[in-house]
This record gives sequence, C-alpha cells and structure tokens, in this order.
Amino acid sequence: MNRKERVKLIRDLQSKRKSKIISLVTSDRINLETPIHQMMNDIIYKQIRVIKSKKDDFDNIDLFLYSRGGDSDAPWSIVSTIRESFPNKNFNVLIPFRAHSAATMISLGADEIVMTEKAELGPVDITISNSLLNPTHPITKQAIDISVEDVMGYLGLLNKLNYKNANDRIKSFELLSNNIHPLGIGRVNRYLEETKLVARRMLFSRNNTLKKKENEKIVNKLSSEIYSHRHSIARTEARQIGLNFVVNAEDYGIDRLLWDLYKLYAESLELEKIFNPEEHLDKNNIDDHTWNDLKKAIIETEYECYVHTSDVKAWRLRNITKPININPQIPIPTIPLGINPQDIQNFIKDWLQKNLGTLLNDATKKAMDQFLKSQPSPVINLKTIDKLWKKYE
Repeated sequence: MNRKERVKLIRDLQSKRKSKIISLVTSDRINLETPIHQMMNDIIYKQIRVIKSKKDDFDNIDLFLYSRGGDSDAPWSIVSTIRESFPNKNFNVLIPFRAHSAATMISLGADEIVMTEKAELGPVDITISNSLLNPTHPITKQAIDISVEDVMGYLGLLNKLNYKNANDRIKSFELLSNNIHPLGIGRVNRYLEETKLVARRMLFSRNNTLKKKENEKIVNKLSSEIYSHRHSIARTEARQIGLNFVVNAEDYGIDRLLWDLYKLYAESLELEKIFNPEEHLDKNNIDDHTWNDLKKAIIETEYECYVHTSDVKAWRLRNITKPININPQIPIPTIPLGINPQDIQNFIKDWLQKNLGTLLNDATKKAMDQFLKSQPSPVINLKTIDKLWKKYE
C-alpha cells in the first residue's frame, strides 16, 4: 500500500484546511463493488477516538469521501457519530470524484461540500434488490429491481394522461400491483418516505441550516424528481437544486491535493482494473481459483488505517453433454537393460502390484479432467468471504 504517500497528502490538506481528515473510500471496481455499510461507522469511531486523544488544535473535521453508495441506514449513523464527537467543529465533506446515493446523503449533513471540478453527487432514491417481493424476469427468471424512479415514473405518467377518474386510477394501480407485489410497492413508498426523513435530518443537522422551504426543495429533487439513479450531479447543478453550501475545491487551493489523494486510493484498491474471474480461468486454463485479501474499502486518518478485504473463489460449472467414456493411460516403466525375456513378465507384474493403485488413480483423474474441460461451461460460480476490518500496520 502507498500509505506513506497518502499520509503526506492528508497532512498537507489538513494544514490548508485547519482540519483533521478521515478518509472513507469504498471500491467501485467492476465485479468487486463495495457499499457503505453500518460497520464502517464503528471503524470511523475508532479513528475519532484516536484524533481526540491527540488533543490537537483544529477548526474542521473533514470526511474525504469516495463511494457509489450503499446501506440507507449508514449515513445518519456516520454523520451523527461525527457531530456528537465534535459538537464545536465544522463538519465538511471533501469530494474528489464520485459520492453517489448514500455518499450524497452523508454530504447533505455537511456544513460545506467541497467539490473538485470532476466531483459528482447523485440521487438518494432507493432501489429494492434481491427481495422475495421483487417481480421476476419472464425469460431469465431473475429478480427485477424495484426502483423509486420506475414507480414514480409510472405514477407520473398517469398524471400526464390526466387519469383523474377514480375507476381509471384504481384500474391503473391494479395493473401495477399485478406485476409488482403490493407489499413491494408499499416498501418502495416506505423507503421513499424514510429517505426523505433522513435527508431532512441531515440538512437540519448542519450548523447553518437552510430555510424549511429550501430544504424541502433539495429533498424532493434528490429523492424522487431525478428519474435516473445514475444521474451525476456536478457542483453547478448541485447549487441549482439548492445546495448553496457547495464550495469549489479551487477556492481553498486543494483541488490538486484531493485528486492526487483519490488517485492513490484508486491505485491501492485497483479501481481502474476490472476484476474478471472468468478471464483469469480461461487465460490459465483452470477450472477454479481463489483470490485472497482483495481490498474493498479503506478508512484512515494520518494516525491509523483500516482495510476491508475479501477472499473470492471462482469455479466453473460444466454441462455434461455426452456419456462419460474415459480411457486412462498408464505408462509402462522402462525395462532394465540386460533383463531376459522370461523375467520381463515377472518384472512388470511386480511393478504393477506396487504402483497400479496410485497410477490408476492419477491416470483416471487426468482423463476425467480432460473430459470435463471438453464440456461447455456456461456458468461460473463466485463465492465471496468478507473478512473483518484489519488495522494496517
């Protein structure tokens, strides 16, 4: 890891900001994405206790943040912990690049959101995945995600079509509930209201709160009025929707430092390298492989660093398309020079008695491996074993 280089940049940022910085970086590496989750708050609190123990003088507590989102319950826990721990400090979020979904929600609780010209916020709406209430695809039979955008888009379409008649609206809702379980629709509404509630709490937790009307505009825009969860909100648009506490990183002279620090995290987590188990199996002509200690998230300060890792196992599932017919080949040993023909039979017989079992097992395994590799393998299974956060020494 490039820990020493990161610490130097963190200290340079702290000097310019008169702050203490906690970094929270989660992987969005393709096929190895990691969400923000509740346990991260425990690690952040460990870092907070160390910061407080040093009794240094500073004005701001800054959260350096890079993430595509995660658990909707985690942002309030994280912001509340920081606010409770430093009630007399300004809490700010430093965004070098992506801070989407749950990361945007964290940012709403900041006194300042400091963004580079490349920085992005995103909608804070909820998508329900892998639930028994999700509808299934008619062909793949896989669960279809239920998103707030889709449900609100359908209801918005009804309004545009001027479906004001009660019977028409009931029929339209029946059509929706025939395709999405009613409890699933109810869950979308509950999550939407929960998202709005948490967003309001975040905005009202700021030291200089906006007017209630201004907060409501921000909440509605981010929770249900942007019809794509992947929409990126740059700092200009962020101000247009009411986030007037967004500040340009250049104004503090830290834009280059933020980007350089992000690049070091990207290097450590290999964010620009696709994690492709299938390609690895093909390239090495193997049917299974295990990757150990793949880095998925980092939380650190100048004092300590914690890393979250996982072990990932990949293996092929072969489809047997023809009868199994294997012919194990057992190599005959070299006949010693000078042996007479009469003793050859006794030599081979004695050799087979000593080695046949082992040779037959090895030959059968080799023949079976060759047979299986000749069969198609449309499916590769993955098993991920998450490990506890480990302090990096």
